[in-house]
Parts: sequence; C-alpha cells; structure tokens
Amino acid sequence: MTHRPRRATSSSSCDGLPVTIAEYDALPVDNELRREIEDGCLLERERPGTSHAKALHRLTAQLDAQLPDRWGLYPEVVVELPVGASARRVPSLIVTSAERDVPRVPASDVLLAVEIVSAGESALREYAKKPTEYAANHIPMTCVVDIQRRPSALTVYRIDPIDDTGRYQLEPPASGVVTVAVAGTAITVALDDLLVLRQRNRC
Repeated sequence: MTHRPRRATSSSSCDGLPVTIAEYDALPVDNELRREIEDGCLLERERPGTSHAKALHRLTAQLDAQLPDRWGLYPEVVVELPVGASARRVPSLIVTSAERDVPRVPASDVLLAVEIVSAGESALREYAKKPTEYAANHIPMTCVVDIQRRPSALTVYRIDPIDDTGRYQLEPPASGVVTVAVAGTAITVALDDLLVLRQRNRC
C-alpha cells in the first residue's frame, strides 16, 4: 500500500482511507497502533493506556485458569469477519475452540469475543457496532467489560442457539463477581480485581 491512511479518532466511525483485505493483511506489524478494517476503511487507533493493559492482563489470567485445556485464549489478535464491510477486527480478547498458531483467526473458530471499554474508546463502537458485526458473523457470544464505570461492569451479548435470528440477545450489565457460560463451560470473572492496586508486603 503506497498511502498512509489518516489515524482515526475515538469519536469517528471511520476516519481513514479505503483499504482492501489484501492491503490490510500485507501491513507490517506496528506495536504502537491497533489496526482494523471498519466499513471498508483502515481504522488506526493508539494502543490503550495502562489501565486497559492491566485489566486485559488480569482478565486473561482469570480466564486462563478456568478454560478447558483444548481451548485457545488470545489477547488482541486479528479476527476475520467474512460478513459485512468490517472484515478485520481486533477484539481485546478472544476464546477459540482450539489452540491456533496463525496470524489471523476466522470468526467461525471464535467462541467468545471480549471488548474492554477504557479511556479514549468509543462506547458506541464497543457496545453497539462491534457486537452487531460479531453477531452477523455468528460469533456465539460477546462480552463488553467497561472499566470506565464505577464499579466496572460486564455486559453479555449472546446468540440463542435455538432461535438464531442473527442478532444478539442482550443481558443486563452486571458488576462484582459474575459467572457466565461460554459454550457450556461456566466462567467466573471478578471484575473488581481487574483494576485493584497490587498488594505489597510491608515490613
């Protein structure tokens, strides 16, 4: 790709130049930016700050201790969405049906997508736009973890396996210690532990 797309701001839905899937997949790794395709444009955002990083690290650790060994757990990897104009998304965290060693994960392998809402993120994108795209691509469950709320809250979006309308059913936001079922496996998330200060031994 010969051009350098403009960076998107957190308040815009698409503030970049049009990009093809092939052009996106050929982009070099950039550790300073999170890149996605949104509505056919290249969406570039600065990587979230330290609170987001802490919450993501601790959430990953919580889930890793509970998931079946055969499942995969990956923070910030590219997911291929064949349906719709946002063909490449980077959820904060995904759970897959099996361990994988590939640069991108197809939506058909994703059991759970997690988005962490933090400072500078677009709440509309995390709460509405991305879940709509994930549902259209048959990702059975999405969780939005909002660390901007006090206390932190978790909202579950789930496709009914019996009455699949292609849309998520939304569950009310929950706080504290929350247990959700991921592909029949109960997973408990301690939301208050995601940002709590580390305890240090004192003499």
